[in-house]
Amino acid sequence: MNCNIEESLNRVKKIAELASKNGVRHSGGIAMALGCSYEGRVSPTVVAKLAERLMEYGCSRIVIGDSIGVGNASSVHALFDELLRVVPAEKISVHFHDTYGQALASVLVAIEGIDLDEMVETGMWICNKIGKPNVSAAANAMWILKNDTSRKGELPTTPFLN
Repeated sequence: MNCNIEESLNRVKKIAELASKNGVRHSGGIAMALGCSYEGRVSPTVVAKLAERLMEYGCSRIVIGDSIGVGNASSVHALFDELLRVVPAEKISVHFHDTYGQALASVLVAIEGIDLDEMVETGMWICNKIGKPNVSAAANAMWILKNDTSRKGELPTTPFLN
């Protein structure tokens, strides 16, 4: 958006106010929640504070993105430890790129403790690296979820992993 984080939040706030005024549901996204091309590692505390502000703007959902695909199970766990203190699990979605083959592990950590009904409602998904036709991470996640007898709820018949 060619601006710093604070300028971006000011723009988002104006859009969110307009959407709320007109009864339009809106979500907020943090595209580089696990790593940034410019700044490197991103602090889970910073992401949680950003998510909290987006919730204050009336966002019905917070989308946590790993747009450069550098997240892993450990970094997702640390992020969700912070994030779940300020955003209810049912309002979180994830969008993990599979750049280094870590999306499957990352999504499984992200959905830990969330039943399938909530997970489907919040739209958890894996997105493979742009231009990469391999959908194995998504297929593996679907297989694990279908075969995990400890999970509650029914797996959807429509795909939610892409």
